[in-house]
Amino acid sequence: MKKIVLLFALVLSVSVFASKKPDWKLPIEGKPIAIFKHNFTGIPIVETTKFFYGVNYVEKSILWTVEKKAGQEALKNATEVASMTGVGTDVMADANAVGAVAGFQEIPFTPFVSIHNKFADVGTGNILIGAGEDAYSAIESHDILPELYKLLVKVKAEDGSRKLYCIDLNSRQVEWKQTLALPNGSKDAMKMVSSAAMGQMIFNAFSPKVTAKKEIVYKNESDLFLINSSNGEIIWKNECKPGTFFLDDAQNTLVVINQASAAGNYLTAKGASFGKSMFALDLKNGKELWSKPVKLDSKFAFQVNYDADNFVVAHEKGINIFDFKTGTAKWKKDYETKRIQEVTVKDKGVEVFYGNRIMLVDVSTGKKAWKKPIQFDDVPEDEEGSMIKKDYEKGVFIVGTSFAGLFNRETGKKIWKMGISDKAKAAFDERNNKVAILDWKKLYLFDPNTVEKKPEKIKLDINKPDEIIGFETFEAGYFVTGMNEFFMLDQKGNPISTNYFKPLKTDRLLKAALATANVASGIMATEVVVSDSEGNEVYSGGLFMSTENAKAMGDISDATGAAVRKLKEAAKLRGAARSSRDYAFFLKGEKIESGDKMSIVKISKTTGKQEDAFDFGENRSVIFELDKMTNKLYYLDENQINVFDLN
Repeated sequence: MKKIVLLFALVLSVSVFASKKPDWKLPIEGKPIAIFKHNFTGIPIVETTKFFYGVNYVEKSILWTVEKKAGQEALKNATEVASMTGVGTDVMADANAVGAVAGFQEIPFTPFVSIHNKFADVGTGNILIGAGEDAYSAIESHDILPELYKLLVKVKAEDGSRKLYCIDLNSRQVEWKQTLALPNGSKDAMKMVSSAAMGQMIFNAFSPKVTAKKEIVYKNESDLFLINSSNGEIIWKNECKPGTFFLDDAQNTLVVINQASAAGNYLTAKGASFGKSMFALDLKNGKELWSKPVKLDSKFAFQVNYDADNFVVAHEKGINIFDFKTGTAKWKKDYETKRIQEVTVKDKGVEVFYGNRIMLVDVSTGKKAWKKPIQFDDVPEDEEGSMIKKDYEKGVFIVGTSFAGLFNRETGKKIWKMGISDKAKAAFDERNNKVAILDWKKLYLFDPNTVEKKPEKIKLDINKPDEIIGFETFEAGYFVTGMNEFFMLDQKGNPISTNYFKPLKTDRLLKAALATANVASGIMATEVVVSDSEGNEVYSGGLFMSTENAKAMGDISDATGAAVRKLKEAAKLRGAARSSRDYAFFLKGEKIESGDKMSIVKISKTTGKQEDAFDFGENRSVIFELDKMTNKLYYLDENQINVFDLN
């Protein structure tokens, strides 16, 4: 299971504390505009009409200051709205506009940020891209290269050209830049999907590949490039409309799958889509190797190298094995089957997990190697969508779009199974062998190694099931967190304490915060490990998500995980900032005779009891942010940053 480090952040727009003075303050110049939380580093960024400030929350000091140029004082209307909620303008932007907002844009899983079209290092405030001839109107994609410890950033320049920048992650400096397409020859990229939790970025399913010679296979629109990683020199270019690609073990042959459409390569919650045509290029010069492209019977799904000379391709209607050098199919007829979830190369053949079955295919004939497949009892054969399949000591646990169940690994016999709706989401805590299924207002929480029959539904009165984010495992039980409600359960799943903090209907802020949380729960990995400022893992749990999203984000994690861990270690602030292991914070809104009453409620995750409350006034134009990782609350007044420690 892929793991990520999650820093929960909920933005608030409230007035000053009524009964508590700030624990520390920092001076600022200019009219306050917004506070942005850089999730990867945990560094708050404050924007005024004159400066951008990075805040060192450990040393309680200004980390860096960047002066704004003339003309940046006049912000767009979207920025003004966002400043009242404390969120980046991208949250408010038209989700279908490429580079529509030039506000705050975090570069996911990196210590970088784009602020008003200035690409900066959050740790130092140094601007790497955006000045002079490097001015850009939009960041189109970014890719971490773990093998080189470098970051590739593709931008749409102000003149409409596409430029690629390579940033060395050790020095945090631009190493080289290269123009990929001129203005007249470059079409706009597909309309990007706005994502608050992921920094409003969209991921390209065509992940660049670093070869053994440290050359980079890279795609821009219809062009495929081989680029020298040390200086950015283009070794060759082939206009072949690539969708995805893979290499043979010797890295002589590059097999390309064509893209299904202009938007096919952009990975959203539904995954990527590829075409039916497959061809090969000589990696040395980019020239075609096969006599003609291979036409698959249906759209390409995925590929696995079988050995040094052959590869297995799975498409929507079956699989076959092909020769890297010639493109010749090994079998005269594909092994036909639909809804292929997984292909595994075994000593005795190729094991295919499809629909509700697993079959071993004979490599020499392309026919069944077993008399009958392992069939998972009572699993719909025509189950649509992706499945999550996980191995446990007691068997194979499978979650589909209409069921969840545990099955015997050898026979496929059902140990137990239950039906779920298409609204159901799963969450996994791998470290504690816990699985949670949230099926609208029904919650199931269990250990697949100990539960011997269909798990019992936990009796909970869930007010807003679509706002439930995830769960955490503690010695005493479990803490289930929502945007405005929580549930404390004992080890057997019995409710100990629950509460729902009804938001004020007129609170525009909560809608922005809710949008952020919903995206977070929809696209993150299903397992989460939370670390404190020292990098220590303080607890584990799971985020609820669909099977489609789990598969899509798993692919992204594979491509970036190694470098992300190293970057995280280098980017963290050193100090004794406390984590949010022990407490959860919720915004509570009430209508009283004198007006609106707003407060932050502090809940113990180990007891489920309220331990404190911080009351606020009713002025919602003051700019606030609650950092739920360090348990700090920031607000801006006319000339200073005020910080409250909520621990």
